[in-house]
Amino acid sequence: QLFVTETCCTVATTIAKQLMANDLGLLFCCLPNESAVCIKACKATSGDCIKQYKSEPDSNIEHVALVGSDYLLGSQRSKPFIYVWALQKEQVHMRMSCPGKVTAIAVTMDGTYCAAGIGDKIHIWEICSGHLMATGSRHFQPVTVLRFTDDGAYLISGGDDNLVVVWNMASLLSEAYISSGLQLPVDLRSLLNKATSTITKHVWSHHSLPVNDIFCSIGGLRSRVATVSLDQTCKLYELGSGKMLCMFLFDCGLTKVTMDTCMSRLFVGGSSGDIWQVNLFLQVLPSATVGAASDAVTNPYHNGHSKQITGLSVTAYGNMLVSGSADATVRVWDIATQQTIKLIALKAPITDMLLTLTTPTAVTTVEPFKPANLTPMNWFEKRLHFATVAANSDQESSSKQQPYNGAIPIRINGINPLEDLDAMDDLKMNMDTGCLSGISFNQLSEEDGKLEGLQPSLLAEEVCKIKDVHRTLYNLSVKKIINSDRTFSGNEQ
Repeated sequence: QLFVTETCCTVATTIAKQLMANDLGLLFCCLPNESAVCIKACKATSGDCIKQYKSEPDSNIEHVALVGSDYLLGSQRSKPFIYVWALQKEQVHMRMSCPGKVTAIAVTMDGTYCAAGIGDKIHIWEICSGHLMATGSRHFQPVTVLRFTDDGAYLISGGDDNLVVVWNMASLLSEAYISSGLQLPVDLRSLLNKATSTITKHVWSHHSLPVNDIFCSIGGLRSRVATVSLDQTCKLYELGSGKMLCMFLFDCGLTKVTMDTCMSRLFVGGSSGDIWQVNLFLQVLPSATVGAASDAVTNPYHNGHSKQITGLSVTAYGNMLVSGSADATVRVWDIATQQTIKLIALKAPITDMLLTLTTPTAVTTVEPFKPANLTPMNWFEKRLHFATVAANSDQESSSKQQPYNGAIPIRINGINPLEDLDAMDDLKMNMDTGCLSGISFNQLSEEDGKLEGLQPSLLAEEVCKIKDVHRTLYNLSVKKIINSDRTFSGNEQ
């Protein structure tokens, strides 16, 4: 009860805003490419189409993911590309080439990392820089689905080999860091070696056929994980301990699964077009198999879809269910009565569906498109970033330059690189000239901590320079925070 209460509090603000604005979120529906339109953005409340995202012919998008409130990613199994759209613009913003055909894609909630299943391997990129940070190999057949936890600490993958693997993101990134061959300090290397001992937190092999979908609730390590497979079973796990809490058996292959925000109801979609609702707290459920005839499992939703369910989501405040199907329809259900309250008819079968908590401002804005206002995103690399850094470090060592110091690049959200260029230049100049005049940094780390050749007047001068640098950095940070919501005109930029 305490966990459910804390979980509800985390979405209380979003629920209040939605109730006031009557906003059920925005639907992104992936369609077979007809007339160059591959993704449609529709309002869940009215079904009105707001945007039609386009690409070149025969680019049938099968997986879609949202990057913050700026970008939309799409991938297809037949080509080694990831398409990027700016939400405000209907044309393709970027087309990134990948090492192989992309079979699954996922993005962390904060938009820092993007994970893609390429064959039986998982590639992880840092979105703002485009660096390939790590690769993971634990599956024996192609990866079919990827999901991040809400805090981005764990990545959950399912594949055609019937396995569900829970990856520790910190360990996965550390392993790539160590295997690159970089010259690291002894204490840092020992710390990273300990971290890499738990790259895979759990490996679940309870399914007997390929895994089609995974749902991870909010709550970080305390969340619940639901998986569905073609073996007609849905399994519910506890992420922290890795225990399987219960299993539900149905009469057809399962394709999609989702839960409400309070984790009290589980919704499962099948290949026949049926949707089942499981009331998790209606009775005490044993760990053994629970048949579809159990009191906890309701009858299939009537007068629903006629073909395979390809998308399933619950609105933030848990009273409506949104489903998409290969029969080219999207239905909004009232959970209490199990009746359709809205039917959205499209012209082509739906291959994937994404429901946002609220409607992104970038989709409905009428202001001119300004690429400078977007969050930075670079082209995805094909070679591991740390391997490239290690090669460059070896070249620097051979030329008697200082080798790589082991620093890991990080992203600062909300910083527009085109603003305050003068302040940035002044800060860089102060930092460049703020080093100790005529004294190398190696002289500051002599044995016994002795500083040679430093006069009190020189120390006072350097302290003043350091204070100036700190003052400039502080003023710039404060200015960024205060003006974070301010919109600049072309002349001001």
